[in-house]
Amino acid sequence: MAKPGKSNQRCGRHHSWHTAVVTLTYAVLAVAAFLPVGPLDDSRIVSHLPSDTMAVGWFLAWPAYALAHAHNVLFTNWLDHPTGVNLSVNQSMPLLGVVMAPVTLVFGPFATINLTLRLAFVASALAMYFVLRRFCVRDLSAFLGGLLYGFSPFIVAHSAVNQDFTFAPLPPLILLALYGLAHDDDRKVLTTGLLLGLGIAAQLYLNPEMAMDTLVVAGFTVLICGTAAARRIGRARVVRFCRGCGIAAGTAFVLSAPFLWYYLAGPQHLHGSVVAPSILAVFHTDLAGLVTPGRNQLLASTSVNATGNEFMAGMTNEIGTYLGVPLLVGLVWFVVRHWRKAVVSVSAVTFLVALVLSLGPRLSFDNHVLPIPLPDRALDLLPLFDRLESVRYFLFVDLAAAVILAVGIDLVLCEWQPRAFIARHMRIDHARLVGGLVVAVVLLFPLIPRWPYPSEPTDVPSYFTSSSVDRITTGATVLTYPYAEPDNVSAEIWQLAAGLRFRLVGGYAYVSNNGGQPFGNPPIHPGTVVSLLRTAYVDYLVRPPADTATYRAIRAGLREARIDDFVMAMRGAHPGLVRAEMTAALGRRPVATGGVLVWYDVPGDLAAFRASPR
Repeated sequence: MAKPGKSNQRCGRHHSWHTAVVTLTYAVLAVAAFLPVGPLDDSRIVSHLPSDTMAVGWFLAWPAYALAHAHNVLFTNWLDHPTGVNLSVNQSMPLLGVVMAPVTLVFGPFATINLTLRLAFVASALAMYFVLRRFCVRDLSAFLGGLLYGFSPFIVAHSAVNQDFTFAPLPPLILLALYGLAHDDDRKVLTTGLLLGLGIAAQLYLNPEMAMDTLVVAGFTVLICGTAAARRIGRARVVRFCRGCGIAAGTAFVLSAPFLWYYLAGPQHLHGSVVAPSILAVFHTDLAGLVTPGRNQLLASTSVNATGNEFMAGMTNEIGTYLGVPLLVGLVWFVVRHWRKAVVSVSAVTFLVALVLSLGPRLSFDNHVLPIPLPDRALDLLPLFDRLESVRYFLFVDLAAAVILAVGIDLVLCEWQPRAFIARHMRIDHARLVGGLVVAVVLLFPLIPRWPYPSEPTDVPSYFTSSSVDRITTGATVLTYPYAEPDNVSAEIWQLAAGLRFRLVGGYAYVSNNGGQPFGNPPIHPGTVVSLLRTAYVDYLVRPPADTATYRAIRAGLREARIDDFVMAMRGAHPGLVRAEMTAALGRRPVATGGVLVWYDVPGDLAAFRASPR
């Protein structure tokens, strides 16, 4: 698989201690990105979009609880009770949740969130590093390629929010396996095919959208490269490649069958696009974004930075398409100079394929949509593909750029002949090392991220971390104020802090029967109680009439949702009104404990009202 020739083997060796140094460097950078929050901190989280961070964090914590209590890892009614949530169609990452279960059980769910955010950087960078060692003579070259991929603007942007698009060690390995099928002999086809199928299945259990993105980019790359080299490819190689892909497909199908069933046909599976097409249309690469830094980059003037922040409707976690002029020029130079190297030409095709797909259905420049249709427009007409965000193909632009950069730097380190003046004052190998580092710094310097990420405390009332919460029966159904929904996940944080002791009405997840909304909560009928909780928190309150009809409607909603206990914190605009209305509706005052108010045994109150209406 494109091993270095004898002429280059003398310029460098792979050493085990290199890997240790590289791993430590990646880890230090990942930890520095989130300071002062530590990797196992159980009290603070990234605060750019805490709702998204906590939603993914809840999904990561669920497998630990599910395995310990013999629950389903792919479906739960501990959230959005009673209908439940199909975790396969959400950002659940069940495989990572299972792997991190020991951390969750020992250090807590918030430590898992913080640790996986850092592991995402390290695992992604290391995976690319090991892939590039197959093509590079110098470990330094592989390190730089891993640095560009694992700490790319795409991954840096998404790390401000969640892990589902930052934990990306498998795409480089999947593409390496495909590259291997095109070059291996017959003895390796079975092994490579099995490993490829295992990688695809594992990626499905990590992030199905990333798995589909990987297969789409790989499919177009294989089609283009195969067509271009059709005259040089013998029938035997085509048959061997197809046989390996067949083995991979069969392996992936068998291993991912449970996930696929839940995704396509299981309870609460989604139909059509998860998010409205009008919303998805916003998230595409703008050509100007390739050379216009946004708020995620440290080195940019205020005016330029403001321009970059306008892409993707200002969603910082999606503004990860910046490469910079120096890197783009360097990539073009390396491709032109080393086009005859298979890994360079294939990576260049992958770069262009991923870039074109990330542009969306129509070409955009500087937030102006041009009347030029692109291939993604046709993909949006296909089932399942209409769920993909175009801009997320850009991960593979960074992947291909990392390969081209690493191979290009490697050739500088091994083949560059310094001028006579330099050679007289410095050994050639030292001159090459300095020259390679200078080139790398010039190309990558503009990508320096704006770190550290802001953080905020989880702000959990002491009730949920003390023995007081044991008064709530295990598995009880709890309604909360603030109400659990996408704009406010405080209740999910409380639930995690309590060790998932109770089921929660509401939450932040994609569900199929929530009144036509792409995500949120299945409606409670009548909606009086939920309307009270929502409007009291955000201060666009229309006060309900304080009469028996209102209280009867509140009790009907509590009965319909089968609420066992109601827990509220004195937060938001009008918490006093919620306390007064619930006290009147249930006929008694709450218990004040650990920073919250609790109405225990709500069914008992409802039964008393039925027996003797007041």
